[in-house]
Amino acid sequence: HSFASGEDWREMRSGGKGTEGKIDWVGGWHIVNRDGVGPSVYHTGGWPGLMAYNEQGLDRNYSIIILRNKFSQQVRVPYDLIRSIVCQGRK
Repeated sequence: HSFASGEDWREMRSGGKGTEGKIDWVGGWHIVNRDGVGPSVYHTGGWPGLMAYNEQGLDRNYSIIILRNKFSQQVRVPYDLIRSIVCQGRK
């Protein structure tokens, strides 16, 4: 089974046009093209005290899912470090 059809994934990767120019999200997912990693989509969410982060690598076939049961602005999640570990050796 697939999360989305091939056409849906292509559409997710392309973003869209807002009335004032290019937007970087589609269907609730932000689209980014990170140096050394390639294109990915991510979504964040949460409620008081909780945080969720879900990232899907489109070319490297990886997923990063982070769930935190204590959210604090002073504590930063090391997203770049986690991504470098997960993507190591993936092409």
